[in-house]
Amino acid sequence: MPVSLFCSVLAVFTTVLIYSLVTWRLNYIRFRNTQNRFRLYGVRDELVGLVASGMLKEDDEIFQTYYSLINSVVRHQAKLTFSSFVSSISKQSKDTKTEEFVKKLKKGLKDRGKETTTVVEHFYMAVRDIVIENSVSIRTLVKVERTFSPIVKWVIAVWTLAIPMCPEYARSRVDAYDLYRSSEFVLANV
Repeated sequence: MPVSLFCSVLAVFTTVLIYSLVTWRLNYIRFRNTQNRFRLYGVRDELVGLVASGMLKEDDEIFQTYYSLINSVVRHQAKLTFSSFVSSISKQSKDTKTEEFVKKLKKGLKDRGKETTTVVEHFYMAVRDIVIENSVSIRTLVKVERTFSPIVKWVIAVWTLAIPMCPEYARSRVDAYDLYRSSEFVLANV
């Protein structure tokens, strides 16, 4: 097979592979965004269910706040990353009105039932998962931790079992080295 034909086949194969990977990635992102959107719709349905069951009123501040928050996150969930989340929180933390509003919401949630608190927790868990899925750095850290955690635990377990034997092991290594050095010295002087 001539080199030019091989290079042409390799170039075509590489182009098809790259195109396939890009297409797969775009479809995966689209699927992930749809999945996240429907998860948030589920949380919003739970919130509306609380209103339908009479546990919350439609003009309640908690309902209005979280309903608008869910709709906002649904619109912007594809761009919600760890850095955007942190920058948004840091901007809002400087605002005293936001701080007072958050305290008011926390107090209002304490007065509500467990069902309301559960729906709010589902919202925050969904946002947390979206931030993790959209942030490459956090996903990488989580995967590294999951991958290497068993290995690290195994090494620690082996090391823990070996600790009682360490002094003997170290002494035998020193004795063997001393024996080696003395025999090398004896052989060199022969």
